Amino acid sequence: ESFIAGNAIDGDLNTHSSTICSSDALSWFKMNFHEKVCVKKVIIFLIKHYRKLKGATVSVQDSKQGTDIDYICGTTDSDTRVGKDGSIAIDCGMNCGTMIKIELEVKDIDDSKHCIKIREIEAYTLIHRGE
Repeated sequence: ESFIAGNAIDGDLNTHSSTICSSDALSWFKMNFHEKVCVKKVIIFLIKHYRKLKGATVSVQDSKQGTDIDYICGTTDSDTRVGKDGSIAIDCGMNCGTMIKIELEVKDIDDSKHCIKIREIEAYTLIHRGE
């Protein structure tokens, strides 16, 4: 079975996506948009037995400005509420950009491999008019 990135946006909660698992300190996942959008909320559906997204940063980025401008939406931590369906909701405050990025930096590197595994990611957006 393949765990390609497209599985995270296929609308099917029975599939999932995984970044390449490695011993690197940083794993990331990007969701690109065709145009600049303003993001109200991001919902991430986690895999039932793989809830290791603690400490991940969710941000909106605008790569079309010439530099990657980050608008930090939030960070998942031990207080982050996980819904019965395995979802995490992150408020992005209507920040605008061309992509959403999830970054998971592992501070205590050991010999194990780290990756981001999600069933689905949803972004609630409005098309940005202006600039």
